[in-house]
Amino acid sequence: MKPYSVILPGRKRPGARRSGKTRLGQNRLDQTRLGRNWLGRNWLGQKRLGQKWLVVTKLLASLVLLSAIISPARAMELQKVGEASLKVFVWPVYNSRLYSADGNYVAGQRPVRLDIEYLRDVDAEDLVAHTREEWQHQGVTHEEQPRWLARLAQLWPDVAKGDILSVVVDDSNVSTFYRNGERLGALDDPDFGQHFLGIWLSPDTSRPELRLALLGKR
Repeated sequence: MKPYSVILPGRKRPGARRSGKTRLGQNRLDQTRLGRNWLGRNWLGQKRLGQKWLVVTKLLASLVLLSAIISPARAMELQKVGEASLKVFVWPVYNSRLYSADGNYVAGQRPVRLDIEYLRDVDAEDLVAHTREEWQHQGVTHEEQPRWLARLAQLWPDVAKGDILSVVVDDSNVSTFYRNGERLGALDDPDFGQHFLGIWLSPDTSRPELRLALLGKR
């Protein structure tokens, strides 16, 4: 038989004190865990929010880049004047298309764009050499021609089959070159644009049939 426990007035059972401490400790532990969980969730939420903003920032940057890339086709709402294809013997070299504001062209009209879609690989060195040869064929001379050719050698890359080289001559007679819609650079000499377009559009061109087709007269 167990002896009876005597509890004097004003005294608590030993187990009761331990139970209170246990509950207090558990409460503090729960609060600590709750705080940690809240801080963890808050940090994770901020991290995810930061990642979302990073994605949005990258998307906006991509849209800005895309607008720059498509600028030759959409910066000016131009209409096609004509198109022509060049073959040397039986080998296709390129397709060409001429655009203007109203779908017509007269010498000196601005703005104007000429697209050359290459159907074979061509080195940049050959592109510059052909430009020089066409000017020589037409008897075109200008004191700035050496500088123009040097600048073209800097701007033009080698082109592969399917690449499109474009030149846009704007209202200020600045000539800007693009490859597949990506800006390569510009020549701001107002005389250059007409001399360069004249390779295809001058009455003295070496390819009169191609000229007529570009002008929409064939």
